[in-house]
Amino acid sequence: MKVKHWQGYGTVEMKKISQKTKDGIKTVVVRVSGNHEWGLERNDTYDIHRWICKRLAKDCKSYSDIINMTINDSYETINGIDTEVCVYTISYRI
Repeated sequence: MKVKHWQGYGTVEMKKISQKTKDGIKTVVVRVSGNHEWGLERNDTYDIHRWICKRLAKDCKSYSDIINMTINDSYETINGIDTEVCVYTISYRI
């Protein structure tokens, strides 16, 4: 899905790759791709909740529920253009 960048302007692609639940903890893996002058990597749980969780992990009610987050930032060639790709793995209490 095309979504507005966390900075508030421009758009990027966002897609949920997988999710799993164990012992009251849910983990979602989300792939974000696109090029933006501010980049795609954001490690602030408040912004991640507002930007990603409200769209693709709606059962994460608050940024304070996020207990772990890892980000894998890389580049891929998409349609002949070097494109930034971030894969977010977000774990939160449900």
